Amino acid sequence: MDEILKRFKREKLDNTDMVFFPIYAYAHFYLIFYNLKNPAYELIDNVKREEDPKVYYGAKPRILYSHFAKYLQAKGHSTLAKTIRKLKPSYMTMPWQTTKNSKDCGIFLMRHMETYKGDTKTWETRFREEKHGQVAQIIKMRVKYNNAILSSKLNEKRQPIMEEGLKYTMKLQQIEC
Repeated sequence: MDEILKRFKREKLDNTDMVFFPIYAYAHFYLIFYNLKNPAYELIDNVKREEDPKVYYGAKPRILYSHFAKYLQAKGHSTLAKTIRKLKPSYMTMPWQTTKNSKDCGIFLMRHMETYKGDTKTWETRFREEKHGQVAQIIKMRVKYNNAILSSKLNEKRQPIMEEGLKYTMKLQQIEC
């Protein structure tokens, strides 16, 4: 946590309203969200779960919950730690949740982190329901996120990727002529 806070030039959690924990477990991505301003503990997943969610996520949310509360306590946020310890997880349901698509969970995770502001009433991901054209949206999101990751200055492989992309573009232009 300290390293992440330093990276974003924050030494404390005092001015932090929301904390997002992307989780990868059992070959699946999902999100655990803590709202520190309006206390909430939410589990956000693109897959619709019909049964008790605890069955799907195992001990991971509980372990993270415990460590996060301990971290807050250790950093002098004892009131916030107490508040967090009292929270029960809320397993969110959204209209765009899927029943057949679990392979694009990383795309959903990134979009959830990009768009969620802590209020389900005003949350706009622009995802359609699974049966109403969601596949085309996911393809566009995949292109958007791949482009952002591959061309990022933080990507150590950026230069060779950009050179390869330029060569490919030039090759396509030669074919068209």
